[in-house]
Amino acid sequence: MTNFKTDLHINPYIVDGSTDLIVFIHGSMDRGNSFIKTRSFLPEFSSLVYDRRGYRSSMDLDPPVGDISQHVQDLLEILDQRKAFLVGHSFGSNIALSLAEKEPALVTGIIAYEPPLPWLDWWPPTTPGGIALSTARDPNNSANPDAKAAEEFIKFVAGERTWESLPEKTKQQRQKEGAALTTELFSIEKQAPYDFSQIHVPVIGANGSKTNDYFKSSTKFVTSQIQFSSFYEIDGANHGGHITHPEQFSEMVRYGLQKAKQFDLDNN
Repeated sequence: MTNFKTDLHINPYIVDGSTDLIVFIHGSMDRGNSFIKTRSFLPEFSSLVYDRRGYRSSMDLDPPVGDISQHVQDLLEILDQRKAFLVGHSFGSNIALSLAEKEPALVTGIIAYEPPLPWLDWWPPTTPGGIALSTARDPNNSANPDAKAAEEFIKFVAGERTWESLPEKTKQQRQKEGAALTTELFSIEKQAPYDFSQIHVPVIGANGSKTNDYFKSSTKFVTSQIQFSSFYEIDGANHGGHITHPEQFSEMVRYGLQKAKQFDLDNN
């Protein structure tokens, strides 16, 4: 068993007197500290962020990368039997939903912000994740396909100019995270990581008003498939809403916490 308190980088932001624990779960090629601005608008709550296995400070774990099952197990160890409200961004949403199916007693509620659903027939291959996997499969990238996949992912999301402007050391670090990227994406490419009908906690399916159509569709699909769910949209935000619109993102978290408390009152 991995001791995540020492082996995994955890940034606790705990305020005395708070009984709510919010755990933020970042997406592919992201980091836990991308939620730092959002957390600053939630000072009265206990919250926790971490770098998922294979990213930034969590690149030296054994195994060094993980499929979605491994990421769910990692989150279970981080929670250490504590109940939490989970805020998942992109791939992190799928981890949160998978955990809710596996251990519903530990999950008070979920925000699933723009989850990718590549196992569904209508999910397009031209998403950042799809481009990354296509790059990894390209025989021309056989020397280091994971590194090239990470590079193309970032170029797709942030633009080629942004990638070229990065210091060489930063480029190399991000390329090393390519193995984490491809491993987790391949693990949900063909098979659903959870059964929507078996998720019995309150879920907020959320997206930004200016995000891509496929993420709007995935959010609406999630809310249509889960019994205790509702929809939330952040005006003006895109896929990186937690970074560009942290105050509005925090308002969404508050809304989700209220929904979770009402759900608990209604069912206990």
